[in-house]
Amino acid sequence: MRLPNSVVAWMPLGASHPLYLNPVRNARQVLGAVWWPKGQQRFNLDEYFLIVSERVQLLVNEDENPESAVSELCRELSKLDLLWNEPEKLDEVGSVLVFENEPLKNYLLLLGVPGKLPRSLPQENPKARNLIERTSLQQWVNVLTARLNDLR
Repeated sequence: MRLPNSVVAWMPLGASHPLYLNPVRNARQVLGAVWWPKGQQRFNLDEYFLIVSERVQLLVNEDENPESAVSELCRELSKLDLLWNEPEKLDEVGSVLVFENEPLKNYLLLLGVPGKLPRSLPQENPKARNLIERTSLQQWVNVLTARLNDLR
């Protein structure tokens, strides 16, 4: 995914998350990296999760086989009781699986995602931009669903 210059890349920084919840050390950054439109004025959880849902939707749209990717995503979320509803259409995936999905949002909050949101438009974070542009849907799902047993 290539981000336009009209956005500012941002990701959660600072304290780590509880590794017993997710053993991937940079899970907060991988899962929580987003872009803020340069004209953005509000920085609240609803706006944040809306942008995460847009990121997931774009990852689905870019996948070579979006239908199969969505099925796999739903299956993985279901295994962890993080599936609220399944999307009926491909263009609803981000909205249904992230923005309207309270179990997933609560899990992300437990991981410290997003952590402290900026009060005003943050400066561009090149590492966040790189992370967003280089992370595939499969990689995002793998980090989201990682468990300690997976690493043994």
